[in-house]
Parts: sequence; C-alpha cells; structure tokens
Amino acid sequence: MSFKEEADGVSFVLLGHQKTIIKPIEPILGIIFSIVFLVLFTYMLNLVGVHLFSTEQATVVPVFNEEVFQKYIPFIWVLAGIAIFNYCMKIVTKKWTQQIVMMHLLFNILTLIFTLIMFTDSSIWNPQFMNELIAAGIITEGSEEFQTVSAIWNRSREGLIYFIVVIIGINSVATGMKSFRMKKS
Repeated sequence: MSFKEEADGVSFVLLGHQKTIIKPIEPILGIIFSIVFLVLFTYMLNLVGVHLFSTEQATVVPVFNEEVFQKYIPFIWVLAGIAIFNYCMKIVTKKWTQQIVMMHLLFNILTLIFTLIMFTDSSIWNPQFMNELIAAGIITEGSEEFQTVSAIWNRSREGLIYFIVVIIGINSVATGMKSFRMKKS
C-alpha cells in the first residue's frame, strides 16, 4: 500500500482510505443549503415564480398555490431536520461509515417518496399561473408565446418529477458505491 506524507513529515494518510474521507466543506454547504431551502419554502414561497421587473414595479407570478403548499411544510421541516442531522454526523465522523451511508440512503428514499407525493398533487401548482402571466403583461392570450409558455408550463411540472427522480437515483448510486468501496478495502 502507498502512503502520502504531508509536509511536516508526521501525518500519514492511507491512500486507499481517502475515498471514504468527507471533506468538511460538503456537510457545511449541505447544512447551509438545507437552511436556505427551509426558509425559502417556509417563509418566502411567493419568491418561487416568474419575476418581472419594470420601471414602475416588480411583479412575481408564483409557481405554487401557497394555501395547498402549507400542508406540506411539516414534512419539509422533518426532511430538513434529517438532512441537517445527517450532515452533522458527517462533520463528527469525518468519513463515510456504513451508518452514514444507510442514513443517507434512507434520507434519499424519504425525499423521493415525499417529492413524488407533493409534486404529483396537481393542486400544489398555482391554478391561475397562466392568467397571472397574462395580467402581468408577460404574454398575450391566444398568441404563439401563450401556446409555447402553456406547453412549457404543462411539461415542466411533469419534467420536474423526472428530474428529481434522476438526481436522487444518481446520488443514491454514488453513495452505494462508497459503501461498496468501504467493504472492499
């Protein structure tokens, strides 16, 4: 086995185990992202939308139906809490362990189930989205732009679900490979 000697000549790191080391920046950024995500979806949901800036005023056409979205807030808090706990465990252990991998995979499964339930609920989306775009003067009803935006709006809601499934799948496979590497070494 090869070793890497650091500049002071005292500290050695086994190269085979470097793949299991968690760099501190990963969980720190994860905690920051989790908090920003939590604050955004709990207190500033109206900012998630189409922004129109003009000289007179700024307008936001929200993507979500805030009343319906409120019923999902407790689940978002639970997922954020699990994520932050998981990131804290990564800070403490500083390396991938079987327990960290299992917690990460459990979190991915819970996130996948929750997002599928939430985003397949058609009432979560702003039912007046297209009408509000018209009222804001972004598009004109019946125009070619209206047809294009309407098609994008309808497909993007479905596409978001597929995108989330793919991202969680890739993350789960990458995490599972870390577990495989740990068993191998």
